Amino acid sequence: MPDTRVTYLYDMGNDNDTEFRVIAAYGYSQPATTDRDSSRMRAWLGPTDQYAEAVLSPTVKYDKGHFIAHSLGGGFDMNLFLQKREINRGWSDEGKIFRSMENYAKDNVGTLVFSRPLYDNGSGHPYAIEYGVFKQDGTLWLDRFENR
Repeated sequence: MPDTRVTYLYDMGNDNDTEFRVIAAYGYSQPATTDRDSSRMRAWLGPTDQYAEAVLSPTVKYDKGHFIAHSLGGGFDMNLFLQKREINRGWSDEGKIFRSMENYAKDNVGTLVFSRPLYDNGSGHPYAIEYGVFKQDGTLWLDRFENR
C-alpha cells in the first residue's frame, strides 16, 4: 500500500494582509488511527456559530470541517477550516456528493484524495473547495463545493 500520510501545502502569508492558510492537502485514505479530539476541535476558534456569525455571516451556518476527513487519516490543526454545515454534514445536494466522495475513499483504503481550498482575499476562509478522489479504475472524481 502507498505511503498513507497526508501532506499539507500552505501559504505563510507574504504581508500583514494574508493569513497562514492551507492551499492544498492530499494523501492516501487510511482508517483513523486515533479518536477524534473533540476538545481540541472545540478550542480552535472557540464556539463555531458564535465566531462564524461575528466574522463571516450571520445567516450561513458553519462546522469545523477537515480538508481531509479524520476518518480518512486526516489530522487536526492545519487540517481544520470553517466549512458550510450543509456540505460537511451531507444535508444539501452538494453535501450528499461531498459525503459520497469521502465514503468512497473510506471504503477503498489507499485511495488518493485531495482538497484544494480557493481564496479570494487574504483570509484563511476559502470561498470554495475543490475536492478530488482518484478512483480505483484510474478515473478522477472531482467536484467544487461553494463555502460561503
